[in-house]
Amino acid sequence: MGLRIHERTPDLLVIRKRPWFLWIFGAVFATVGAVAGITMTHVVTLHCERGSGECALAVDRLFWSNSEESFPVDHLMGAHVGVSRSSDGDTYRVELIVDGEVVPFTSYYSSSRGPKQRKVWEVERFLRDREQPRLTLEEDGRWFGGIFGGIFFFVGLLVMTFGRFGTFRFSRAENSFEMRLTGIFGRRTRKLRLDEIDRVRVMSSQGESGTTYRAELVLTNGDAIPFTRYYSSGGGASWVQAEVSSFLRLRPSGEQIEPAAADLFPDREVPHVEDRTHEIFGEFESTTEW
Repeated sequence: MGLRIHERTPDLLVIRKRPWFLWIFGAVFATVGAVAGITMTHVVTLHCERGSGECALAVDRLFWSNSEESFPVDHLMGAHVGVSRSSDGDTYRVELIVDGEVVPFTSYYSSSRGPKQRKVWEVERFLRDREQPRLTLEEDGRWFGGIFGGIFFFVGLLVMTFGRFGTFRFSRAENSFEMRLTGIFGRRTRKLRLDEIDRVRVMSSQGESGTTYRAELVLTNGDAIPFTRYYSSGGGASWVQAEVSSFLRLRPSGEQIEPAAADLFPDREVPHVEDRTHEIFGEFESTTEW
């Protein structure tokens, strides 16, 4: 869960949340998306003229300088569809044969073999028909690169929004609880009196990979303040429950682990169980630092 005790005295308990894994994971996804968006958003054109006896392979990039490579028409010997195989399926690209060497028409592979095969047939037809004056092939990767890169980039940002850095400060001397959350979209804080906290509970959620947990503060008005937005495996949630309950000398919870409403009633809505996670995490008023 990334929760650790930062400071503990008889009158003060400070727990910090440092979800480094989510930030690293999200940053990797966002970086891959940004790199893909930059490197794959380009238009590649092959233009051959029999009159001049020259072919030009040009790359028109969206974010950086363009490039062009020229070679004699007689050096164009053919083309084929290159295949990249993986557990997710096959992807394809056009590969030119220039002076006995393989020259990729694009730097990346993509789905749908048909359009690539048609480009190969165009090259073969140009090579067979000596009367055909010119050959022009074009591959516009701006949509593919933009969508592919955008998905990875925004998934990375989404993961990072779940990984807010948090500080949870319980003070007996001040009879106060303060929660401060810092994320990529700014800082949010919330303050309560300690006597507004009724107990600490552990919520569970069932999934295909097993049971996961998170710890929550239950207030006297029935609201719940989760320590994390997400559920995780291991004993971290129970550890938080034990540490905070011990410090605040709260009465023992009747049930140590309480299933989430969706697990108790999988086939119908449960109107009396309210999920206020978005409200708790997204609507706090900003306050000055303590």
